[in-house]
Amino acid sequence: MMSSCANHAIQLKFLVMELMAKKEHFPSEGDARNAFAKMGHSEEWPAGWLSTVSSACPESFLRDKSIGYVFVAAGLSTKTAVEHSALVFFCPAGSHQRSEQHCNAMLATGLTCLQSNAEMIALLRREIGRAKEGSVPYSTNALSQMQRELEARQEHETKRRT
Repeated sequence: MMSSCANHAIQLKFLVMELMAKKEHFPSEGDARNAFAKMGHSEEWPAGWLSTVSSACPESFLRDKSIGYVFVAAGLSTKTAVEHSALVFFCPAGSHQRSEQHCNAMLATGLTCLQSNAEMIALLRREIGRAKEGSVPYSTNALSQMQRELEARQEHETKRRT
């Protein structure tokens, strides 16, 4: 499932990159599936693609039919996002928590694969800090989503250590 998730994140990366090349702002949408839909897609994606497992973090889709990815760039200026390598979307804390931890995180400057909760925790702490200091103006909703995901990942780490 992790390789499928990475492949799906790569596909979504292309939507993000295309949007950043053409638009001044990310969609003002907190829901990931709706945000990706508003980014538009070329003829290469089949109709309804965003409603299938083919665009989703597979564990999330199998669990609750969600796209899974957490979108946190709602309303953010694409220029600011690139200048500060802002976080755009990432795998949810509830996925990839078996023996191998894994998280795909799309920054405005590229997709990265984080190999542990510790790496994603550090990234979330950094982004929350940058939001609080004002260098990256994430929305209030995005900030609360990052905080919830941080807490969930910290809980996974606590359970793993005990």
